[in-house]
Amino acid sequence: MKKRSILPFFTDLLLTAALCAGSFGCLLTGFDLNAGTSAVAAALAFWSVAGVLCARLPRGGWIALAAGTVYVGHLAHNGLWESLKNLVNILGRLLYQAYGFDIGGAFALLDATIFQAPVTQAMVFLILVVCLVTGWVIARGKTAWLCLPAALLPLVLTLMVVDTVPELPWIFLLFFGVSVLLLSHSARRRDPRQGAKLTLCLLLPITLCVGGLLEGIPRAGYQPPDLEEGILAFLKDRADDLPYVDVDAQGNLTITGDSGSSRVNLSGLGPKSQSQRMAFVVGTSYKGDFYLRGRSYSDYTGTRWTNYNSPAEELFTVEEAFLSVRLNAGPSFYNPFSVVTIDSPYVRSRRYVPYYPSTQVILEEGRLENPDDAVTYSYGINPLDSHWMDIWQNLYQDRADMTIDGFRNEEAAAPFLALPEDTAAWAEALVQELRITGDMVAFEAAEVIRQYVRQSAVYSLGTSQMPWNQDDFARWFLTEAETGYCVHFATAATVLLRAAGIPARYVEGYAVNIPEDSFSVTPWGTTEMTQVKVTESMAHAWTEYYMPGVGWLMLEATPGEAILLPTEETTPSTDTTVPSTGDTTTPTTRPSTVPSVTVTQPSTGATAPTTPVDREPVVPGAVWMGLGWTALAAVLIAGQWRLRIWLRRKHLRRGAPNRQALAGWKYAQFLAKCIRQTPPQDLRALAQKAKFSPHTLTEEELSRFDGYYASCVERMRQHNILLRLYYRIILAVY
Repeated sequence: MKKRSILPFFTDLLLTAALCAGSFGCLLTGFDLNAGTSAVAAALAFWSVAGVLCARLPRGGWIALAAGTVYVGHLAHNGLWESLKNLVNILGRLLYQAYGFDIGGAFALLDATIFQAPVTQAMVFLILVVCLVTGWVIARGKTAWLCLPAALLPLVLTLMVVDTVPELPWIFLLFFGVSVLLLSHSARRRDPRQGAKLTLCLLLPITLCVGGLLEGIPRAGYQPPDLEEGILAFLKDRADDLPYVDVDAQGNLTITGDSGSSRVNLSGLGPKSQSQRMAFVVGTSYKGDFYLRGRSYSDYTGTRWTNYNSPAEELFTVEEAFLSVRLNAGPSFYNPFSVVTIDSPYVRSRRYVPYYPSTQVILEEGRLENPDDAVTYSYGINPLDSHWMDIWQNLYQDRADMTIDGFRNEEAAAPFLALPEDTAAWAEALVQELRITGDMVAFEAAEVIRQYVRQSAVYSLGTSQMPWNQDDFARWFLTEAETGYCVHFATAATVLLRAAGIPARYVEGYAVNIPEDSFSVTPWGTTEMTQVKVTESMAHAWTEYYMPGVGWLMLEATPGEAILLPTEETTPSTDTTVPSTGDTTTPTTRPSTVPSVTVTQPSTGATAPTTPVDREPVVPGAVWMGLGWTALAAVLIAGQWRLRIWLRRKHLRRGAPNRQALAGWKYAQFLAKCIRQTPPQDLRALAQKAKFSPHTLTEEELSRFDGYYASCVERMRQHNILLRLYYRIILAVY
């Protein structure tokens, strides 16, 4: 390696990693590409280091070329060309949908399921090329414009299509890298050491500037403030868009909020704590448990749920014949509907809908929009008839197309059956082990899957994050994880339902319990409405599957004992809270054989399972996590303080005595300004002598600067504690 300071190496590596990570982060999140996060992260880390390192080695270009060629050969052996073809088809299909661009009609023939095709090998190949080129250009001090096109091209591609919006952190990282690179480029080319120092000095101001710029860019649905309401109303509206940070009595931190995100990042899920922040107030005359549906997700990539294939518009209901109240039965003296009124403390981008609304509800991409920014709205609940399975059997017992095989080839079912190729392989094999066949009806198969999933792990909010080397969340949960909470169980159930040929989707919302003792009866014998506070701790996830001839039904795969033992970290194996199935035990270990299932008719329809709420006490480990972060912050603060003092002392003692005197005079001016004094005239005279005289200063003359430093520090130590902390930590004077 060339004889250079280690500081330029790390700043070059920082710029290379920021540019490449921001670039490919925009590409992955903007297009929701199905690429393994662990493989992408490892490739970014390795090839960023390789690009900067090879630029400093003798014959480093040949070394980089040889290493890249060998690795490309490895990728080609593992499906690189098919992966590149998938990536081209995905980008081509998006541009065809947006602008009609096509090549010989090839992209028009592609099915929408192409968006779930795996592109991991293609992404790793592109990362290899871009990281080596970027690292070489930055480390060798070549013109920055050689690496900017490759870094900015992914962002440009996402901006060409309105619906492909990268996540904000990756946009920030990309703009941060570009800004620091351009501002420090000239200095780094002239003097790598000075350029490295300038790069470090630019980190904080560029972070603040780029962050402020991105925050100021209007988002979708942005409304300018009404000038008559003033700046306070504007600030309140902006505050409502921010996540809510809640710290409970045990010191556990929870971040909540209604972001309306079109994706769920499964690979980033870790231990979950409860927040008692109010989500909304529900007023109802309904007794028992019911769900408030927020949003469903159609596309599973292995590490996240997205919404590419959700229908643009969809009627949210079930067939009228299966409802407890027939809408065509004519008027009656007593209104049998249970009314639900939802009162939100702030404007949400979507409305929450109970199962099943008595009025017509049109979902758009799996959610009900809130175009008029309503904070209070009401629905009537009309649940499934308690004997809906008898009705179904009487209507469709002789129709073969009501089985799983009969519906599998329906065009409308395709978006909710799609799975990545690797996921489909293991999931279909597992479904075969469960003895689920195509001649079963959806409800029977769903019950088998529900029982298997809830027996596969123990409920715990302390479940750790999926390991970095895993690329399929459902498989990891069912085969390796010993615990999980609602997101884990709902994801696994949805994947297995699809593998069995049953259209299914992942749903998020809230689960609410209305105790019977909270109602009062009027003199006329009717039940008055009650008010229930819904908190963020009631946020929940579940599964919906399509029952031919009926509609979308709920499937609750989360173990029911999650709300029965609030003092336990993990739950036992007894499951007795959901009366709609015949399962009575849940083993504490993962089942190795097919569970026995007794399919019974649900007594309350799809709207009244009694296991809705993920309620578990705060995880004690979160306290230690908080202490660990606090300790890390303290170490970093102390470390930067000591580092800055060491660098300053080294700077003051560098070079000839006259140079040291000039550096000492600048530092003396700085200290004098801090304590609001004028620098001594004798030090000024020494500085002028060092600058204009041919004589060399003696050690005795230089020691006067040290004496003045000591006197200034002594004055600083006599101030109050806040100023002492400012001088010591922020300014790093002593």
